[in-house]
Amino acid sequence: MDPIKIGWLGSALDGPGGGYDKIHRLAFDEATEAGLLDRPVEFVLHGEHGLPHGSAKNATDGFRYLVDEGCIAVAGAYSSDNAITVGPLANELHVPLISWCGTDRLQGDYCFRLGNGDCGGDAALVVAWLKRQGHTRVAWLLDLGMLGLRRWLQSAPDCSGQIADVMFVYVIGRSPLKHFRDRALVVRAADKNERQVR
Repeated sequence: MDPIKIGWLGSALDGPGGGYDKIHRLAFDEATEAGLLDRPVEFVLHGEHGLPHGSAKNATDGFRYLVDEGCIAVAGAYSSDNAITVGPLANELHVPLISWCGTDRLQGDYCFRLGNGDCGGDAALVVAWLKRQGHTRVAWLLDLGMLGLRRWLQSAPDCSGQIADVMFVYVIGRSPLKHFRDRALVVRAADKNERQVR
């Protein structure tokens, strides 16, 4: 009997046999043990190489590769940028895409989003938490790109209603760890200068 093929599009972040690969296989192992699957499952791993360090084309090409290999479903496109690109292709090819991206723009009959935060909803949670902690001034550090702007647009109304002073909006690059420390120092220095002026 031929196996069911399931594709991992960049899902096995630490390679075959690594922790991410094992996490994904766990559900299938349990389903097999419980007798829910009537045939073996074969996993086809493919590196996504999508955004932010690669390209959207790499993500869509990777999805097509897995479909051409016979995969009946694909787990991956976990960054929102890639999910937005791959989602329409999943709908077009009628192959389910399971993603834990944060965007609400992954939509369609063949797109399934697992809860792992939400680009719009997270901002409201953060702002409410900041208010409960007594913070009245906020400095936002956003990622460069469409989703960073979208997060800001969705969080700005929450801030204006609950936080007295939104100090700065700084854009950090697509390699946030590289730029975060420098940006944080700039924000601290600006805050110190502003307090001296007051």
